[in-house]
Amino acid sequence: MNQSKSNSIQRFGSFFIQHKENEDNYFIRNEEISADDSKKLDELENTIFSLQLITFALDGVEKNYLELISSIENHETHLNNLGKENLNALPILDVIKGKLSVSQKIDNFLSSTSAFLCRTDKQLQYMYEKNSSEYMAWDKLRKDLHASSFSYKFIYQLRNYSQHRNLPFSRYLVSGESEPVSNHMIFKADIIVVRDKLLEDGEDLWNASTKAELKTQPSEFDLLPFITEYLQHMRQLCLEALRFKNVQFVELNNYLGAITSKNPADTIPIIYVGESESENSPPPKAKIIPIEEFKCLLKEFNRLLTIFKPE
Repeated sequence: MNQSKSNSIQRFGSFFIQHKENEDNYFIRNEEISADDSKKLDELENTIFSLQLITFALDGVEKNYLELISSIENHETHLNNLGKENLNALPILDVIKGKLSVSQKIDNFLSSTSAFLCRTDKQLQYMYEKNSSEYMAWDKLRKDLHASSFSYKFIYQLRNYSQHRNLPFSRYLVSGESEPVSNHMIFKADIIVVRDKLLEDGEDLWNASTKAELKTQPSEFDLLPFITEYLQHMRQLCLEALRFKNVQFVELNNYLGAITSKNPADTIPIIYVGESESENSPPPKAKIIPIEEFKCLLKEFNRLLTIFKPE
C-alpha cells in the first residue's frame, strides 16, 4: 500500500492502561471514519475548546467568591476561639489580618469578573463575529444587566475604584456578643461600605448613573450581598454564552454516546491515522476524542440551567 495514502486513513480505536504491567493496551476497529463523522468530531473539538475558555473564566470567579466567603468564616472561627479565652479586648493584629485577607479576596474576585467579561466578549466575537445574532444577544443581556441592576454597575466599577483610589470597602467591622450559657464571645465580621466616603474618594471614577444610585443607598451598607448578586449576573452571562450551542450539545451527546457504546468499558476513544506497522503497535498518529472535556462542559451547562430554572 502506498505510504502517503495509508497515512491518510482515519480509523476508530480505543486506548486504556493495563495497570498490571503498566503497559499500553489498545484495539483498532477496522472502520474508516466517514467525512460526516470527521466533520462532527471537528465540530466537537472546536465547540469544547472555544467554550472552555469561557467556563474556565467563570470557574475562576466562582472560586474567588468561595475564597472570600471562607476567609470571612475562617476569621470569625478564629476570633470565636480567641473569645473562649475570656479576653477583655481582641488583639488588634488579628483584626488587621482578617481585614487584609478579605481585601485581597475581594480584589481577586473583582479581577476575575473583569477577566471573565473580557474573555467571554472576545471569544463570542471570535466564534460568531461581532454583528452576529448570537453576540448581539449576549451583549444586549450584558447591557441590560448594567442598566437595570445597581449591583452590576456598582461592583463592575468598584474594581476601578479599588485599583486607583482605595480599598474596595470602608470598614471591616467585627462585632461580638456574649453567649448566654458559656459566656464566651461570639464574633461576626461584616464588610461595610460608607457611602459618602466612596462618593468623595471616587468622585471622578463613578459614572453618573452609578453615582446617582449610590447616593440613594443607606449611609453605611454591607458589601457582600452586592458581590453575591454580581456573581449571579456572571453566571447568567455564562449561561447565555453556552445556550447558543444548546442544540449542538444534544446532537454531540447522542453522537458520542453512539461512539462509546461500540468500545469496551473504561476506554478512551481515539482516532488513529494510518496503518499499524506491526500487530503489536498502534498507528503512529492518534488524536484523542475529547469526551471527558465535553462531559465537563455539559455538567457546567446543566449546573447553570438548574440555578436559573424557573420556579
